[in-house]
Amino acid sequence: MRGTQIGFTARPDIASFLAYTLTTLPASTFADKIFRIEGDRKSFNEVVALYEKTHNGKHVVVTRTPVEDAKKAFEKDPQFLTYLGIKLEEGASPYATGKLDNEVSSGEGASAVDPS
Repeated sequence: MRGTQIGFTARPDIASFLAYTLTTLPASTFADKIFRIEGDRKSFNEVVALYEKTHNGKHVVVTRTPVEDAKKAFEKDPQFLTYLGIKLEEGASPYATGKLDNEVSSGEGASAVDPS
Protein backbone atom coordinates (compact mmCIF):
# COMPACT_ATOMS: atom_id res chain seq x y z
CA MET A 1 0.00 0.00 0.00
CA ARG A 2 1.20 3.45 -0.90
CA GLY A 3 -0.38 5.04 2.14
CA THR A 4 -2.97 6.89 0.08
CA GLN A 5 -5.06 9.03 2.37
CA ILE A 6 -8.84 9.09 2.21
CA GLY A 7 -11.27 11.52 3.74
CA PHE A 8 -13.48 10.83 6.72
CA THR A 9 -16.27 13.10 7.89
CA ALA A 10 -18.26 12.39 11.04
CA ARG A 11 -21.56 13.90 12.14
CA PRO A 12 -19.85 16.22 14.66
CA ASP A 13 -17.70 17.61 11.81
CA ILE A 14 -20.80 18.37 9.79
CA ALA A 15 -22.65 19.79 12.80
CA SER A 16 -19.77 22.12 13.65
CA PHE A 17 -19.51 23.33 10.06
CA LEU A 18 -23.25 23.91 9.81
CA ALA A 19 -23.49 25.64 13.19
CA TYR A 20 -20.80 28.11 12.19
CA THR A 21 -21.99 28.80 8.66
CA LEU A 22 -25.68 29.11 9.54
CA THR A 23 -25.09 31.45 12.48
CA THR A 24 -22.21 33.54 11.13
CA LEU A 25 -22.34 33.88 7.36
CA PRO A 26 -24.95 35.67 5.26
CA ALA A 27 -27.55 33.38 3.71
CA SER A 28 -26.34 34.31 0.22
CA THR A 29 -23.07 32.51 0.98
CA PHE A 30 -24.70 29.10 1.17
CA ALA A 31 -28.09 29.47 -0.56
CA ASP A 32 -28.46 26.77 -3.24
CA LYS A 33 -24.83 25.66 -2.84
CA ILE A 34 -23.08 22.37 -2.17
CA PHE A 35 -20.20 22.55 0.29
CA ARG A 36 -17.38 20.02 0.23
CA ILE A 37 -16.08 19.43 3.73
CA GLU A 38 -13.83 16.84 5.26
CA GLY A 39 -13.27 16.02 8.89
CA ASP A 40 -9.93 14.24 8.60
CA ARG A 41 -7.61 12.44 6.18
CA LYS A 42 -5.98 9.16 7.10
CA SER A 43 -4.29 6.32 5.29
CA PHE A 44 -5.41 2.76 5.87
CA ASN A 45 -2.30 2.20 8.00
CA GLU A 46 -3.11 5.26 10.12
CA VAL A 47 -6.68 4.00 10.64
CA VAL A 48 -5.36 0.62 11.81
CA ALA A 49 -2.87 2.31 14.18
CA LEU A 50 -5.60 4.56 15.57
CA TYR A 51 -7.88 1.58 16.12
CA GLU A 52 -5.14 -0.32 17.96
CA LYS A 53 -4.32 2.72 20.10
CA THR A 54 -7.95 3.35 21.07
CA HIS A 55 -8.68 -0.34 21.78
CA ASN A 56 -6.03 -0.97 24.43
CA GLY A 57 -3.36 -2.07 21.97
CA LYS A 58 -5.52 -4.79 20.43
CA HIS A 59 -3.51 -5.96 17.43
CA VAL A 60 -5.15 -6.03 14.02
CA VAL A 61 -3.85 -8.52 11.50
CA VAL A 62 -3.59 -6.84 8.11
CA THR A 63 -3.02 -8.72 4.90
CA ARG A 64 -1.47 -6.44 2.31
CA THR A 65 -2.16 -7.14 -1.34
CA PRO A 66 -0.55 -5.12 -4.12
CA VAL A 67 -3.16 -3.17 -6.11
CA GLU A 68 -2.34 -4.97 -9.34
CA ASP A 69 -2.87 -8.34 -7.63
CA ALA A 70 -6.16 -7.11 -6.18
CA LYS A 71 -7.30 -5.99 -9.63
CA LYS A 72 -6.52 -9.43 -11.07
CA ALA A 73 -8.38 -11.10 -8.20
CA PHE A 74 -11.35 -8.79 -8.75
CA GLU A 75 -11.48 -9.74 -12.45
CA LYS A 76 -11.72 -13.42 -11.49
CA ASP A 77 -14.06 -12.97 -8.53
CA PRO A 78 -15.70 -9.52 -8.28
CA GLN A 79 -16.08 -9.01 -4.55
CA PHE A 80 -17.21 -5.64 -3.18
CA LEU A 81 -14.51 -5.42 -0.49
CA THR A 82 -11.82 -6.07 -3.08
CA TYR A 83 -13.24 -3.31 -5.27
CA LEU A 84 -13.47 -0.96 -2.30
CA GLY A 85 -9.87 -1.63 -1.30
CA ILE A 86 -8.68 -0.92 -4.84
CA LYS A 87 -10.59 2.33 -5.06
CA LEU A 88 -9.47 3.51 -1.63
CA GLU A 89 -5.85 2.77 -2.46
CA GLU A 90 -6.17 4.65 -5.74
CA GLY A 91 -7.52 7.63 -3.84
CA ALA A 92 -10.93 7.46 -5.47
CA SER A 93 -13.30 10.02 -4.05
CA PRO A 94 -15.90 12.31 -5.54
CA TYR A 95 -13.84 15.17 -4.15
CA ALA A 96 -10.33 13.79 -4.62
CA THR A 97 -9.31 16.60 -6.92
CA GLY A 98 -11.79 19.23 -5.84
CA LYS A 99 -11.20 22.05 -3.40
CA LEU A 100 -12.66 21.58 0.07
CA ASP A 101 -14.71 24.25 1.81
CA ASN A 102 -13.50 23.61 5.36
CA GLU A 103 -12.04 27.13 5.51
CA VAL A 104 -15.56 28.57 5.38
CA SER A 105 -16.01 27.60 9.02
CA SER A 106 -12.86 29.51 9.92
CA GLY A 107 -14.25 32.64 8.28
CA GLU A 108 -11.93 32.60 5.26
CA GLY A 109 -14.63 32.56 2.56
CA ALA A 110 -16.44 29.99 0.48
CA SER A 111 -15.82 28.27 -2.80
CA ALA A 112 -19.10 26.40 -2.76
CA VAL A 113 -20.22 24.65 -5.90
CA ASP A 114 -23.41 25.77 -7.56
CA PRO A 115 -25.37 22.50 -8.01
CA SER A 116 -27.19 23.68 -11.17
